[in-house]
Amino acid sequence: MKKLASLIIAISIAVLVLQPVDASFVSSGQNSSDTLFLIEENDKYGFINQEGKVIVFPQYDHAYDFSEGLAPVQAAGKWGYIDSSGEMVISPQFEHAKSFSDGVAIVTVGDKRGNIDKSGKVLAYCDYYEFYTYFTDGLAVVEINGKTGAVDKKGNVVIKPEWADYITFSEGMAAVQIKYEYGYIDKTGKMVINTQFEEVREFSEGLAAAFADGKWGYIDKTGKFVIKPQFPLAESFHDGYAAILSNGKWGYIDKSGSIKIEPQYEQVYPFSEGLATLKISDKWGAIDKNGNIVIKPQFAILAPFHNGLARAEVGEQSLWGYVDKKGDYVWNNFDKTAISNKSIPGKLYTVCINKKYGFIDRSGKLVIEPQFTFAYEFYEGLGAVKNDSKWGYIDSQGKQVVDFKYDQTYKFNDVGLACVKLGDKWGYIDKTGKQVTDIVFDDHAYFRENLAAVKTGGKAGYIDKSGKYAIKPDFEETYNFNEGLAGVKKNGKWGYINNKGEMVIQPAYEKVMWFYEGLGGVKTEGKWGFIDKSGKNVIKAQYEDIKGFKEGLAAVKMNGKWGFIDKLGKIVAEPCYKNVISFSEGYAGIESDGKWGLIDKTGKVVCSPQFFEMGSYSGGLAAVEIKEVYTSGNNITIKLRKGYVDKNGNVIIKPIYTTAHDFEDGIARVDFKVTGTDGKAISGYGYIDRSGNLLWDPRGYAK
Repeated sequence: MKKLASLIIAISIAVLVLQPVDASFVSSGQNSSDTLFLIEENDKYGFINQEGKVIVFPQYDHAYDFSEGLAPVQAAGKWGYIDSSGEMVISPQFEHAKSFSDGVAIVTVGDKRGNIDKSGKVLAYCDYYEFYTYFTDGLAVVEINGKTGAVDKKGNVVIKPEWADYITFSEGMAAVQIKYEYGYIDKTGKMVINTQFEEVREFSEGLAAAFADGKWGYIDKTGKFVIKPQFPLAESFHDGYAAILSNGKWGYIDKSGSIKIEPQYEQVYPFSEGLATLKISDKWGAIDKNGNIVIKPQFAILAPFHNGLARAEVGEQSLWGYVDKKGDYVWNNFDKTAISNKSIPGKLYTVCINKKYGFIDRSGKLVIEPQFTFAYEFYEGLGAVKNDSKWGYIDSQGKQVVDFKYDQTYKFNDVGLACVKLGDKWGYIDKTGKQVTDIVFDDHAYFRENLAAVKTGGKAGYIDKSGKYAIKPDFEETYNFNEGLAGVKKNGKWGYINNKGEMVIQPAYEKVMWFYEGLGGVKTEGKWGFIDKSGKNVIKAQYEDIKGFKEGLAAVKMNGKWGFIDKLGKIVAEPCYKNVISFSEGYAGIESDGKWGLIDKTGKVVCSPQFFEMGSYSGGLAAVEIKEVYTSGNNITIKLRKGYVDKNGNVIIKPIYTTAHDFEDGIARVDFKVTGTDGKAISGYGYIDRSGNLLWDPRGYAK
């Protein structure tokens, strides 16, 4: 049976560079909560968000799209899973891995195939059958001895293998074939629509396309035709419309069978997020549900929209990017100038001239004149600024939106709230300046996972974004939530609670850390180890100090020296370093004999220790301090300056700065001494891109 119509198959082949796009991508909904998009640069894979901001720097040998909050990635020949922050939550250990669907993912372990849950636990091995589909509705179609049936998540055969052909379960039903005719079974294997059709599609939005007497129509879940067979080809319903072929052209019908958009197009995709991408005169564009062209035909391929973006190809498969619903690129692999100079909405950067602070955009353009005593970078469209002695907030045009009346403020977060201070007490306001809590807290924290830790009267608890206590103040100390758990101190000992306030790991530890990649650091009897989220000891307490897991590895200190271990506690890099920096983009900083270098994830030194200081490896570069020696006669001058090197220690950006910060969003802040317009030496800071180009010069406006 053909799972997809010929037009979709043809398009999928044309689109295939990272992975194919087909109708199931639109209909499954399995990616509906995932807003990161796969990119490829220099044969490495990473992810961007809807604005085109790189969230996970391209570092993996291969990767698939996010699904249900996780994405499979390949590093050093093994597959694991990262979350939307880029953290490796299931360490690379599989020979192959597929995306999560219905809470499970299919993986290959050694020479065995099986399925895992989101903790990485193997639920079942499948030595005697072959997976045909992802899990949907709790079942996956499999082949056993040449016949197809279905298994549940534990590997139990639920539907006996007796069918010659298969289709994924959808809306509780799956199509099956007996002697060249198709019908539908339910999740118990019971035939609910007798075999009678020559060809069928999956159920979608309550209807399924079915082929009878040489034409396609649509049936309901009783098997009755509600739209009579009349089309040479027909696709499943999406967004209330279905693509149909008539007289060699494609158009769209609604669920009553009425033509809503006249057949006139060469090729089409299903509607998704209110738009359908289609081909007109050899170019792809997009229309809305009224048939209006909203993106003019200009692309070689334009895939369906997903979370506000669509993949677009230009001329050749190797040239592609993501466009928004206006048809504008937010990221592409062929015109970096246009993308790098495009401002990220709401993202502005501070600058300082004559001790006054203003703001520039990503391109270096001054958008708010320096006028404030101090300022923080913009977040969520607002910037915290200080005017003389009081703090308030401005918008991206420089307009005051929250009065200057606070003694201290912090940035707004993704729940739309900010911490503010009056006197010695803290509270929270929304973006209009309205107080959502009283200014009564002795201590505060940012919102994380929709909760914020607060403290008053010596007791700490958690408030939600309405400002009300979600977890009553019953603890001596608290940490913010991470990966669904938060460390809390009660009766002198630390444990962990969930977001309902339930103590899921009893207070028994001298100290704890956040959970990273599924494991939390705990200290007992003066030594550190790691536990999982059930409280089980995974790596015994034996270390003098630790850092959280990152990219599948954690820094540990033994006998006064640092090294790295994996999630089984196996030493990957021997503890022989004075200090280390956690892994980032596949590399970690190591200090030996007062000099810094880099190692890879096998523990191999890729950049020998030679620099006096080093930052995290970020954006493909690491900030370092380099000693330069100048001689003049008998005089020797030694200068320490900051610059940037690649993973092998090659200088990419010359060491001319007094301070160099890590790259973020392709931009880094650098501090240096410059000569002002009056000829006097002044200290200032600017911003550079990854090529070292100065985006902002403290002597004047953007270059």
